[in-house]
Amino acid sequence: MPQKGKRNPKGQKGQKATKKEIWKYYVDCTTPVVDGIFDLNEFSDYVHKQFKVDGRKENLEGKVTIAKENNALKVISKQKCSKRYLKYLTKRYLKKNELRDWIHIIRKDKAGYELKYFKINQDEARGDNEDDEEEEEDN
Repeated sequence: MPQKGKRNPKGQKGQKATKKEIWKYYVDCTTPVVDGIFDLNEFSDYVHKQFKVDGRKENLEGKVTIAKENNALKVISKQKCSKRYLKYLTKRYLKKNELRDWIHIIRKDKAGYELKYFKINQDEARGDNEDDEEEEEDN
């Protein structure tokens, strides 16, 4: 009985189909960049210097591409890379520049994150001030 060989999608016998996977992630920095409190160029340089490939910093060598596009930082990797690592680097950058108290990174969609401001409930602040004013009027 003849052995059946593996077939690739084109039907050629004996060769495995090689699928090159590419991982694409991004961080949308539009809100803080437009407000002028976040420097996208500095953030891009930071990620470029800190990004580790095969356990070594600055070892991108064509495996990972970091680009700025429309107030967003895009990372394209030909090697397996986690989206979570990009979030980690972003948090470190925010902490280093003392922006972590005002900005946080949240998931926007499957491929990316977005930088947003923390919501501050101003109604509570107004309510506290009104209570103080009422107490002063009673005295």
